[in-house]
Amino acid sequence: MSLSILTSLDMFSDICIQNPTQQFELHQSFATCYRACTGQMTVLSDSADTFIISLEKAEADLKAIAHRLEEGFAQQYGRHQVNPFDLAQRIRRIERQLPEVHQECREVLTCKQELIDNAKSQLIGNYKALESLELRSGLKSNSGTTETFQNFEVAIAEWDSKLGLPVQSGTQDADLNQALLSSVLQASS
Repeated sequence: MSLSILTSLDMFSDICIQNPTQQFELHQSFATCYRACTGQMTVLSDSADTFIISLEKAEADLKAIAHRLEEGFAQQYGRHQVNPFDLAQRIRRIERQLPEVHQECREVLTCKQELIDNAKSQLIGNYKALESLELRSGLKSNSGTTETFQNFEVAIAEWDSKLGLPVQSGTQDADLNQALLSSVLQASS
């Protein structure tokens, strides 16, 4: 018996102890309700079992159809031709891997831009220190160094222009990195 029905029966039997005829009538009505509920629960349980069996059969049928399709494509296209079933599987695998590759690309671009920013600041600092040392020592400035530095600045300006980065003084490296990521990811989308 259901716990709630038993609890209800006990509660009403305690209340109706004073009037035995009411107790008998209540007991009869609860017994009828319990039989009806038990019958409905059995029907629901049987229906659920039938539904689960139907779902399992449908799953088995779908697996059998997929297997037949796979065999049919393998026979029709063989090993040396393009199999549409294999292509569909590859496409699904690529779709699953795409977000991960996108994230890795984002990380590589961030590292690349940080490397460029660090190299740029290091080289500019070294060039200015070298220029200062040359002036202090009274040595003639090496024109090859100046030309190399100018080529470096041109290369950096070209890189920034290809990415569509605005060249602004006072822009933080983090802002440049974010602008780089945004421009590259928008271009690839």
